[in-house]
Amino acid sequence: MRLVVVSHTPHYRGAGDVVGWGPTVRELDALASLTDELVHIAPLHDGSPTNACESYRAENVRFVPVSPAGGPQLRDKLGIVRASCSWGRTIRRELDTADAVHVRCPANISAVTLLLLATRSLPKRRWFKYAGTWDHDSGVPHSYRAQRWLLLHGKRLHRGIVTVPGSRYPLPEHVRHLRNPIRQDAIDFDRVDLPDGEVRLIFAGRLERSKGATTAYLVAQRIVDRGHAVRLDMAGEGPDRRALQSLEAGAVDGLHVAVHGWLSRSELDHLYASAHFVLLPSLSEGFPKVLAEGMAFGAVPLAADVGAIGQEFEALDAGIALESSSVDDYASAVIDLITPPSRWAEASRQCRRASEAFSYRTYLEAVAEILRPSG
Repeated sequence: MRLVVVSHTPHYRGAGDVVGWGPTVRELDALASLTDELVHIAPLHDGSPTNACESYRAENVRFVPVSPAGGPQLRDKLGIVRASCSWGRTIRRELDTADAVHVRCPANISAVTLLLLATRSLPKRRWFKYAGTWDHDSGVPHSYRAQRWLLLHGKRLHRGIVTVPGSRYPLPEHVRHLRNPIRQDAIDFDRVDLPDGEVRLIFAGRLERSKGATTAYLVAQRIVDRGHAVRLDMAGEGPDRRALQSLEAGAVDGLHVAVHGWLSRSELDHLYASAHFVLLPSLSEGFPKVLAEGMAFGAVPLAADVGAIGQEFEALDAGIALESSSVDDYASAVIDLITPPSRWAEASRQCRRASEAFSYRTYLEAVAEILRPSG
């Protein structure tokens, strides 16, 4: 089988190899095991890659670069229009000899691919993965809402299977729940027990207000106010990084804040292994990988009850979803779980057990079923 994948995953020229965003590269390496050839069409950016970028390991992956486009300014929007024609030519060329296509949504290039697929009958095997918030429109760009509407209501046009990380509501037959995989190898580490002194928190993701980065800092500060020493590690980049670094320098007594930027897989794993809690007080999510990744290391996730987070935590019997965005409520949830420490230890063990639901074996079995020839 020749599988064409279209995504907006950023790629860069590394030291001799093209490298891409690590979580996507690892996932496509695994998907390549189901194919004779996997062709990944995605933007190739100028500049230096971050520590979170990796090169492909599977020998049957072929990367096809396209020009990046998009951004907040009007000239950026016009750049999308100019780039769309080039994207369409490249995608059409690769689809001509494809047995199946996988489109990762939402993104500008995925919108172009959706429209292109609506005009052609081949390939018949089509899989659309929607990674954004599926259930509500708050804070979601209009172009993303349009893609979601088309995926949900336009089955006759796109003629494919859609997978989402979860939903609060019943899904139509062509839309399926599919958990994102988090790792292929077994985790071997020494679990950091909850000490009497320092509580260790991690926030991993884009450093911006809507993702809850500032709230995570305020939660850590409130826990200190209640008499507990706290270490907060923040891994990621974003518009609020500079402001958070200024808070890092002026942290109150008993609070140690470290803003790391994007980290490599091994560096991030080290932080998960030393964390007691993963904080994600985000305003808009599906079910982000960082929660499951932290659970695999025994870090208990505390997250806003948005997207599929509450439903997943309930199904897994692990993690805490908070309906309130109150800093006091997050701080209270942490303190309740560490008093006594044995309560946190049991929650940590349950998180490790629950993380097995995000295995690559389960994921690849589900994908193989989606891509199986019909008839």
